[in-house]
Amino acid sequence: MLKQRIITAVVLLAILLPALFYPSPLPFGCVMLVLIAAATWEWGRLNGYSSRMSLFFGIEMANSGSELIDFFLKRQSQAENASRR
Repeated sequence: MLKQRIITAVVLLAILLPALFYPSPLPFGCVMLVLIAAATWEWGRLNGYSSRMSLFFGIEMANSGSELIDFFLKRQSQAENASRR
């Protein structure tokens, strides 16, 4: 059991650390989006919702998060364009 947890931690760190130190915030946002959607799905299952409803929660959270990432990336690009003028 401990071996499986250590392997999982190493794999997650191998995904998270490059995304964390990438110059753009997009990879980190995408990794966090996947983790939050998975946590939302798991939350639904732990609270006794059906697997279909839990899946809906996870997908809806991913959809909302992707809209937020899109909004902030557009805002960042607008600010960069304004500073170049």
